[in-house]
Amino acid sequence: MTSRSEDVCNGMDTQKNFKVGVLHEEEAWNLFKEMAGISDEGTSHPTNLQLTQMAVAKECVGLPIAIVTVGRALRCKNKYSWDSSLEQLRKAMVKNISGVDEKVFKSLELSYDYLESNEAKKCFLLCSLYPEDFDIPIEDLVRYVIGIELFDRIDSMFQARNRVYSLVDDLKKCHLLMGSEKEECIKIHDVVRDVAISIASREEHSFLVRCDEVLKERPKKDRLQKHTVISLKVNGMHWLPGNLEFPNLQLLRLDCNAGLRPISLYDFRQIIVFCNDLNKLSGNVKVQETPDSFYQGMKELKVLALSDMHSSLPTSFRCLTNLRTLSLFRCRLINDDMSVIGALENLEILSFAGSYIKELPKEIIGHLAHLKVLDLLGCEVETIYPGVLSSLSKLEELYVGSIFENLCKTNIKGAKAIIDELASLSNLVALDIVLIDIAFWQRGLVVEKVKKFKIVVGVSDFDYIPDPGKLSNLLNLQVQNVNDILETRLNLLLKSTEILYVNSRTKGLKILCDLVDEDGFECLTKLSLESLDDLKYLINIADGVPQSAFPVLEFLTLSFLDNFKGITSHECQLLNKAFSALKVLKIRFLSKLRNLWKGPTQLVWLGNLTSVEVLGCDKLESMFSLSIARDLVQLKDLQIHRCHVMEEIVSSEGGEHEIAAIATDKIEFPKLKELRLQLLPSFTAICKAMDAIELPQLSSLSLSNIPKLKRLCPTSDSESNYDPIIQPLFNDKVKLTTIEKLEIFQMENLMEIWPGKLQAKLKEMTVARCHELSSILFPSNSIKGMQNLEVLEVKNCQSIAVAFDLEGLVWEDGILDMALPSLKKVELSRLRKLTHVWKDNSPRIQGFQNLRSLVVNKCDSLRNLFSYSLAKLLVKLQNIEVTECGMMESIIGNEPNADDAVITNTIMLPQLSCLKLSDLLNLRSFCSEACTFEGSLLKTIKVINCPKMKILPSAFQRKLEQQKADISTSSQFHVLDGKVSKEMSKSSLSEECERKLIFVESARTSHARDFTLFFHFLNNPIYTFVGVGIHNDAEKLTKDYGLSVATTVDRRSLTAEYGMIELRNAGLKNLVREVLGKKI
Repeated sequence: MTSRSEDVCNGMDTQKNFKVGVLHEEEAWNLFKEMAGISDEGTSHPTNLQLTQMAVAKECVGLPIAIVTVGRALRCKNKYSWDSSLEQLRKAMVKNISGVDEKVFKSLELSYDYLESNEAKKCFLLCSLYPEDFDIPIEDLVRYVIGIELFDRIDSMFQARNRVYSLVDDLKKCHLLMGSEKEECIKIHDVVRDVAISIASREEHSFLVRCDEVLKERPKKDRLQKHTVISLKVNGMHWLPGNLEFPNLQLLRLDCNAGLRPISLYDFRQIIVFCNDLNKLSGNVKVQETPDSFYQGMKELKVLALSDMHSSLPTSFRCLTNLRTLSLFRCRLINDDMSVIGALENLEILSFAGSYIKELPKEIIGHLAHLKVLDLLGCEVETIYPGVLSSLSKLEELYVGSIFENLCKTNIKGAKAIIDELASLSNLVALDIVLIDIAFWQRGLVVEKVKKFKIVVGVSDFDYIPDPGKLSNLLNLQVQNVNDILETRLNLLLKSTEILYVNSRTKGLKILCDLVDEDGFECLTKLSLESLDDLKYLINIADGVPQSAFPVLEFLTLSFLDNFKGITSHECQLLNKAFSALKVLKIRFLSKLRNLWKGPTQLVWLGNLTSVEVLGCDKLESMFSLSIARDLVQLKDLQIHRCHVMEEIVSSEGGEHEIAAIATDKIEFPKLKELRLQLLPSFTAICKAMDAIELPQLSSLSLSNIPKLKRLCPTSDSESNYDPIIQPLFNDKVKLTTIEKLEIFQMENLMEIWPGKLQAKLKEMTVARCHELSSILFPSNSIKGMQNLEVLEVKNCQSIAVAFDLEGLVWEDGILDMALPSLKKVELSRLRKLTHVWKDNSPRIQGFQNLRSLVVNKCDSLRNLFSYSLAKLLVKLQNIEVTECGMMESIIGNEPNADDAVITNTIMLPQLSCLKLSDLLNLRSFCSEACTFEGSLLKTIKVINCPKMKILPSAFQRKLEQQKADISTSSQFHVLDGKVSKEMSKSSLSEECERKLIFVESARTSHARDFTLFFHFLNNPIYTFVGVGIHNDAEKLTKDYGLSVATTVDRRSLTAEYGMIELRNAGLKNLVREVLGKKI
C-alpha cells in the first residue's frame, strides 16, 4: 500500500512504514533522457541545449512523476521551449494542495501547458470530474465533448469518437492519463487529478468539482453562478437550492447518491443487478423531489448527467433548450413522466443506461429530430410504441441490448414490427441489439453503412452481458441452419467482424471460410465455435490457395465439434504465414481431431502464441511439430487434459523438412511459466526425439494421472547416470531451477522425483496418490537445494516411509547449513508406511525454524511426530494437528542412543497456540514424563478419542486456567488434576465426511457450461466423490456414523471455494439443490 500521507498509514495500524525516496541524480538523469528522447552523444562536451536539458532534469529533484511528465512534454522540442520550461520550473510557487510537492505541481502544469491543442487540454480537465481512482469510460468523454461542441468541423459521432480516442492516446503518452484494467476506460493518477482540479478551478475554466464525498454544505448562490462545469455528489436532488442563475454553465454532473455505490456508467454487471432489484431498492430509498425551478437559470446548459436519481423531472426541465447530451444513469423517474424530454429539440445524445422507464412514446421521442444516439443498454422498458424508432431520421447509433427479449415473448407481432423499423434508419452506423430468434431479423435490416455493431441472435438474456464502451464488431449467432445466416445477409458483416461466436447445432456449416469471400476474415481477432455438428475445417483450399488465413486472429476457441478434423481441408502451403497474430488457443472435446495441421507446417508461424489449453481431444496425437515448437518463443501457459492417445507435446515425426527445421538436440520454451498435464494415459515425454528440454522461466508445474510418464525428458541409456529402472522425474537435462509450485497427482509409475543434485526455487509442493515413489520423499542431498520451500502437502502415497531424511546432512565443507529454513506448513495424510517425519541421527541439525503448521492424518505406522532435538528447532510452530494415527505413542519421542541429558531438557514451543489430537488409540503422552514442556501462547486444545492418554503436560493445564482455552469434545471429556478421565466415546466421523464426501449421482455433466471447471472440480484432491451404490453408501453412513446425505458436504468450504454460480456452470446444479439444499 502506498499513500501520500503518513497519517493514512498510521490510521490503518500498519506494522512498519517505509518512506519512498527520490531517485539518485544518475538514475533521475537516465530516466529523464529516456522520456525526453535525449541521446548520449556529445555529453563529454555538452552543448548549450544539453546543459539546459540537464538543468531541467535537476529541477525535477528526482521525483519520478515530475521527470516522466516533463520529459515527455519536452520531447523533440526546440531550445526556446527548453529555456522557457527551465524558467517556469525555477519560478515554481507553492500551490495549496495537500500532499503535492511544488515541483511536482509545476512539472505537471508544464506538461499540461505543452499539450498541442485546446481540445486535449479540455479533455484532460474533464477527467477531473470523477472520484479518485475511478475507471473513466472514454465513451463518457465522447458524449461530453460532443455536448459542449468542443470540435469544429466534426459532425458525426464516428468522427468525434475517433478524435477523442486520439486525444486520450496523446494524454497517455504524456503520462497525464493511464490505462485501466477495464476495457475502454482510462484512469488518472490521484496527484495528477489534484493538479487537474486546481487548474480547472481557475477563473478561465471555472470548474467546481466535489465528487469524492457527499457535499456537506449547501453551495452558495454567488459562488455557483460563475461556473461553466459542475460535478457534485449530493444527498438527493431536494438538497440543491432552486431559483439559481447559471449564465455560463455548460456541463452539470450530479451523483445523487441514492444509497448505491458509485460505479462506472458502463459497469453493466452492476446495472443488471440494479435493474433486477430496482423495485426492492426503490422501496428503501426515500423519493427526493427536485426543486421545480432548479433548471430555470441554466439556459446555456449543454450536457446534463444524472446518476442514482429517484425523482420526477421538474417543469423547468423544458428550459434546457440548448441541451445536447442527456444521461440518466441508474435512475427512476417517479410518475414515469417523460413529457418534458420532448421539449429538448436540440438533443443529440440521450441515454437511459441502467434506468427504469415504463415506455417510449412516439409523441415525446418523436420530437427529438436531431437525436444521433439513443442508449437503452441495461434498461427495463415495458413498452416501445410503433413509430418511435422510425421517427428518429438522424439517428446514427442505437444501443438497445436485450430489451426486446420480453417484448418478443409477450407481443411477437408488435415486436417484429418495431424491429423492422430499423431498416428505415438510413444514417444508422452503430447498432447493439439482442434478438431471441433469427426470425426477427429481416433481410433489409443489414445495410452497408453499419460500421460498428454488436448483434446477438438466439442467445438468452442470462448469457448476454453488454460490454462497456466502444463497440467491437461482434456477432454471436445461435441459428438452426447455415442458410439462416445467408438469407438474412448477416454474412455480409463477417468481413468487418472482429469477434465471432457461433455456438449452436447449426446444420450445413462444414467449412467456416465458405461464409466469406476470398479475402476471408480480415478483421477477426476473436473466434469461438461450439457445438457445430457438421463443421470439419476452418479453411477450404480445395478451390485454390487463400492469400492469408485469419491474419489478425488473436483468440481461437473450438469446443464440442464432433466432426472437426483440422484447420485446413487439404495439405497446403499458405502464401502468408497462417495465424501469425494468434495469442490464445483453446480446443475442447474435438473427438475426431488427430492433428491440427495437415502436411508441411514450416509455413505455420505461431510466434505470438502465449496460452494453449487442450481438453478432451481423445484422438489427438501431439500438439506441435518440431518446426512450430521452435517458434513458440512467447508461450507462457500450456495446459493439456484428458487426451487418451497423446504421447508427446512436440511430435518427433513429420519428415525431413521437420527434422531439418531443428538443428539442435534440445527444445526451449523461453517464456513458459505454467505447465499443467492431466489424465494423459499414453503420454511419455514432452518430446521423445529431444535429449534436453529448457524451460528457463517455468514457475508452476502440475502433473496428474499420467501413468506412463517416468521422466519429462527421456535420456539415452548411454548418457544416463541413473538406474535404468528407477529414474528421477527431473534430470540434469531438464532445466527446472525456476519452479516455485509443483503438483504431482496419481503418477502410477513415478519412482523418483529428484536427481542427485538439485538447486530449486520451489515454494509449494503437493504430492498425492503416487504409490510407487521411493521410501524417502526428500533424501538429504535434495534437502540442500530446497532453501525456498514453504508449503508441503503429501497425501495417500503408500510407499513413503520417511518424509525428510536428515542423516548425512553435512555440506561439502563440513559445516552444517540450515535445512528447509523457509518451510512454513507441512501436511501429511494417508501415508500408511510412514515411520519418520524427520529421520536424523545428529543433534547438530539446524533448520525448520519457520515452520508454523504441522498436520498429520492417518499415518498408521508413525509412532512419534518428532524428536526432542527437532522440537528445539521449531521455535515458530503455532499449530499441531494429529488425527487417526493408530500406532502413535507420543508426540515427542525418544531418540535412539540419546543420553539422559537430552531427554530431560525443557521443551520449548514458544509460539504454539493450537493443539488437536484426535482418534489416537495408542497415544499415551505428549512427551516423556522426564520432559518439562512450556508453550507460552497456548490457547486451544482439542483432545478427542485418545483412550490411553493419562497425563497432560502441566503447561497445558496452566494455560487452560490462565487463558480459558477451549477444550472441544464430542463426548464427555474432562481434565481433572492433570489426569484425563476414561469417559471416552466412539470417534465421530462426521467432521471428516462433511469435509470430503460429495454425492454426484445427480450431476448432469452433459449440460455443463464450463467443462474445464467441471473437470477440475471432479479432480480436486480435497474431496472424495461417491457415485456407485450411492443410496447404499448413504444408508451405511447413516446407520454406522449417524450421517445423512444432507450432512455429507461442508457447505461453507465448498461454496467458498467454487461459489454457487461456478457450481452451476460446472453442471452441478441439481447436486447443489439436493445436497446443499439451496436453489441457485
